[in-house]
Amino acid sequence: MYAALGKHRFLAGVLAGVVVYTAVMAALSIERHGALRTQMNDLDEQLRSRIGVHANVIFWPLGFLFKLWPEPEFLLILTSLACGLAGLGIYFFSRLHLGDGWPAVIPAAAFLLSPIVHDANLYRIT
Repeated sequence: MYAALGKHRFLAGVLAGVVVYTAVMAALSIERHGALRTQMNDLDEQLRSRIGVHANVIFWPLGFLFKLWPEPEFLLILTSLACGLAGLGIYFFSRLHLGDGWPAVIPAAAFLLSPIVHDANLYRIT
């Protein structure tokens, strides 16, 4: 199997880590949301208030996506996905500066396994 992946086996490993991180953290945040009975207003406060107040252009496309699925779970999954994809960005940055291989995987894995990132991912639900 490793021979078939060739030089992309490290990227495949990081992608697998991103998928696992996103799935686990999204499930944890949705479970926590249900257990604490948080409301929609608790979670989408930034999305609603920042569009008219600040020039945060990222909220415009998010607002349109939020119209398609106006549930708190959408925001929780999106938060987990953004944190997971940040690990992929760290891998590409590390690969550029450290070369392909384990030296590029270690910073991405450290990021995805960091309790600080987990806490930030679950922050809005506590």
